[in-house]
Amino acid sequence: MRQLAFPGVFPGGKIHLMRCALGIPVLALLFAVQLLNAAGLLLDEILFRRYREVRLRRPVFILGVPRSGTTHTHHLLSSDPRYTTVQLWEALFAPSISQRHLLGWVARLDARCGGYLARFLVKLEQRLQSSLDSVHPTGLRSPEEDFLLLMSTLDCFLLVLAFPECHWLWQLAQADDKDDRQQARQVVKRYRRLLQRHVYFHGQHCQMLSKNASFAGLALSLAEAFPDSVFIVCERDAPMAVRSQLRSLADARRQLFTDSVCPDFERRLLDTLHFYYRNLDRLKQALPAERCASIALARLSREPRQAMQHIHEQLLLGSPDALDQALSALEAREPLRPGTIEPARQESPDAQARFDRFQAWRHAPENRL
Repeated sequence: MRQLAFPGVFPGGKIHLMRCALGIPVLALLFAVQLLNAAGLLLDEILFRRYREVRLRRPVFILGVPRSGTTHTHHLLSSDPRYTTVQLWEALFAPSISQRHLLGWVARLDARCGGYLARFLVKLEQRLQSSLDSVHPTGLRSPEEDFLLLMSTLDCFLLVLAFPECHWLWQLAQADDKDDRQQARQVVKRYRRLLQRHVYFHGQHCQMLSKNASFAGLALSLAEAFPDSVFIVCERDAPMAVRSQLRSLADARRQLFTDSVCPDFERRLLDTLHFYYRNLDRLKQALPAERCASIALARLSREPRQAMQHIHEQLLLGSPDALDQALSALEAREPLRPGTIEPARQESPDAQARFDRFQAWRHAPENRL
């Protein structure tokens, strides 16, 4: 609220009033939702405290710089019934076991009363999908990034778009770069509790599948906190991925007046993405081959079955036969080719220079999707 009312850089009277008019209702709604979430988490400690005894068996973490194929890989692997993964409705409205039971009872009651609430949610979901499909396909029951669970403690990096002056969010994005990783350890500890709740609710026989592009800056901390975990690192030609990320955030930055209150936002974001690449390289060097495997977006598009087979064999994940239907659907599609995702655009020399430092992570021209 303080940053909304008193930004570090005053954006001008009109923009400031528009930010307040938009931000105050959103903050009020966010506060109400997070208050309910906090109450649910507290109830868990009273009613379902045994969730703390849940052992997360070889959790699978999908990491990568944003726009590098993490969502595609996540949706594909989530079709395997061995895995459980957080859905959007759980991340936003039911991070606690208590809330999930409560909403389950509400859904059953609604079904007996005619399903009016369900139909309303379907319409809401359709509007959500129509506005986001070009950037990040999703739905209330779609597998989603579980870093959204950390909204309740304001440790979700997505919030930096609305509050670009929140120093702890920028610090969290590069937490593995600090000598003292206390912040990273605290966040990962809270994150572990949230995953334990999820597995407790869905069944301890399930293997946790998690996808978070924003956790690329916490990769080493995750590997340390989950010593039997395995990692799938999604890769894409770096300048292409970075340009795609900037384009995907352009509308949100404009609507939230992000750059008006933080003129160096893009520079800080590029610094963060550059650290993501370096930190993922450190992760691949630090872990043995059976704990960390890479998958290129180009190969996943052209040879999805072979790519998944390679990942499962390297990480000792067993047979990928459960993915057969999803893989067959992918094989039936036309493979992606350079320029088919986002056609190249003319850029000034100054704009191109911003991406020079990402040259170390370039792919061969035929793989620049």
